[in-house]
Amino acid sequence: MNRIFFIIINLILIVGCQKKSEYSTILTRELEKKNEFNDLIFDMKIGQSRQDYFDICYQLNKQKKIISGERSLNPELILKSKNGSTKGSNIKMSFNGIFNEKKTMRGFEMRFYFTGWSNWNKDLSSENLLFQLKDTLRKWFPGNDFFKVNFENNLSAEVKIDGNRRILAYKVNSKDVAVRIEDMSGKYD
Repeated sequence: MNRIFFIIINLILIVGCQKKSEYSTILTRELEKKNEFNDLIFDMKIGQSRQDYFDICYQLNKQKKIISGERSLNPELILKSKNGSTKGSNIKMSFNGIFNEKKTMRGFEMRFYFTGWSNWNKDLSSENLLFQLKDTLRKWFPGNDFFKVNFENNLSAEVKIDGNRRILAYKVNSKDVAVRIEDMSGKYD
């Protein structure tokens, strides 16, 4: 009896350890396709030089499309809400490139919040913003849909993986939503 119990427990452990998470399965599947999705916003791309990034930002600033922002002077812009009648429903977005040691862009970070945010206004919370941003991100980056992932570091994020490009969107606090876009192929590490 003990022997049978021991075999059953071992089989359960072996099968359980072999089961991959939805995240791992999708990431592996997308990377195996060898499709490259390097487009970001404002004609920026994963794989471009840091100087190209700054040149694009300079031109965008000159055209008054972005400004130097509050968050470490990262570029910022205001995204107009579709529902302009709701006070404070516009969204402030700041962004910054993520660069490797060779000064090549390997990813992109963005932060968003409702301009009229206040702690007592639940309509302008990061929870509602994340829901709204997923639609915007789907339009900016068509392809697969988002799915929820709970990472080991207690980070709960909405994840979208298309080929080499992974998009994580998550609440930072009751005000801010962070979006991190990264190349997962290892090509720009």
